[in-house]
Amino acid sequence: MDKKKIFILGFILLSFLLVIFLIEKNVVLAQVNKLPQSFLYLTWESNGIVPIDYQAKALPAQLAIIKVSVQPLIYSKGAYLNSDNWNYRWYIDNDLINEGVGLKEIRFTADKFNGTSYVVKVKVLSPVSSTPFEKSITINLANPLVFIKNSDTNSIIINTGVVNSDVVKLEAVPFFFSSYDANKFNYKWTINNKREIDFDNKKEIFVFNLEDNLETFPVKLVVEDVGKFIVRAETAININFVK
Repeated sequence: MDKKKIFILGFILLSFLLVIFLIEKNVVLAQVNKLPQSFLYLTWESNGIVPIDYQAKALPAQLAIIKVSVQPLIYSKGAYLNSDNWNYRWYIDNDLINEGVGLKEIRFTADKFNGTSYVVKVKVLSPVSSTPFEKSITINLANPLVFIKNSDTNSIIINTGVVNSDVVKLEAVPFFFSSYDANKFNYKWTINNKREIDFDNKKEIFVFNLEDNLETFPVKLVVEDVGKFIVRAETAININFVK
């Protein structure tokens, strides 16, 4: 066999081996890339009050109790590791507030005066890494809201409500206050620019139109949750009586 044929055969063999090597390397890389990622799953919830049919997340306002939970999802040697016996350090606005073995959740009260948000950070110390796993989350406080509902039609009144009778039942609908019990709030109603003392602390009231010439009744409502300090919301609407 002449040198030219030997060179060609050698080149073909070398190319074949190179292709096999690249295929095996890509397979290994693909397998590595398919491994589940490791991360900390950090969530929060609050006791902010919302109506029963409210579908979104209850946002926290001042004085709300906030619970923050972490679930480490650390993948190693073909499985997610048991993190129950790891050490957890919790920080709020960079201040260490609690730590301990298996401490996967904390609760705190949003009682910072004029506070608008809290930064919660957790550091997880584990035997699989000399560097703690770390995750932060910013929890923004909501401004409490209150709406007025026409109980007869079960609808929220925005700006103006139309009533086809001489009486309407109105109900306060508070959002995001810290208490679970909306009946414990202070309710202050003003009807036709007159403060109605008899309606104090009543979540539901009846408004009667006993005037012959008056068709539009302005209604104002102030709701207060009294705790370490007063958390307040207010709203105003008009009721048009159509006879």
